[in-house]
Amino acid sequence: MRSILGDRTAVFDDGGRKLSITKDGISVEGKKPFTLSFSEVGAILPMRYCNSNMLYSLIFQDLHGKNLKHPDLETDTQGGHGGHNIAETKTLLLAFARNKLGAEFPNNIDSLDIPIGFNLKEKEIRLSGGFITGAKHSIPLSAIRRVKMVTNGTISRLGIYTKEKGGFFDFPDMAVPANELTLPILEAAMTKNTGAGIDFSQGDGFAQKTSEFMIIRFLSAEFFINEDGSFSGEWQKKVYDRISSYGYEEESLLEQAILL
Repeated sequence: MRSILGDRTAVFDDGGRKLSITKDGISVEGKKPFTLSFSEVGAILPMRYCNSNMLYSLIFQDLHGKNLKHPDLETDTQGGHGGHNIAETKTLLLAFARNKLGAEFPNNIDSLDIPIGFNLKEKEIRLSGGFITGAKHSIPLSAIRRVKMVTNGTISRLGIYTKEKGGFFDFPDMAVPANELTLPILEAAMTKNTGAGIDFSQGDGFAQKTSEFMIIRFLSAEFFINEDGSFSGEWQKKVYDRISSYGYEEESLLEQAILL
């Protein structure tokens, strides 16, 4: 994958709190200062990120899914930028995802061994040896034929199917949280396997007619291009073109930051 941030530090200053983001972690200056390395973090829960357009609260969990003893971090507290107000939050989520997925993603997808989410049914969900595995289910990436985004505005999940078509009772073989790790992994797997990406056609039942806003808030086209700007396969270019068409890439997000 390619990174616009690289080895630089992105500093976002909202007037009362200063947030610094690097490829390795974050530091916060203000009323509740703290420093956090991504090596300590197993998951980030961005509360209100999928059903509002400012003032999100990020909860950091450890490698076992337990909340870390750090203050929750409020991000994108200032509106007025127009469109999706997500510069701080998405920059942080992308940096975290890059740290976990590695610079070789998506070419290293079958060799990764990382936790990619937690939920009540599966407990820890892990990508290891080309399999997505939880407490109850395990699915090889190569067997995935459909992935559906389902969001109700507060909880978003990805339904994974190993059959190309569903019947009347079309239940997924496995459901995982929709986050900054599961989305690029499953988008890559789907496009590589079938030529089509995740199905974002279902809305949230409220204001959003589709779930395509999740692409804007969690995905970056830069994840699907090699560091040198090349593509290792035609499917990578297909994903890159699809995601980049939505905008809100890292370069535009960093226009709201000071780069050091």
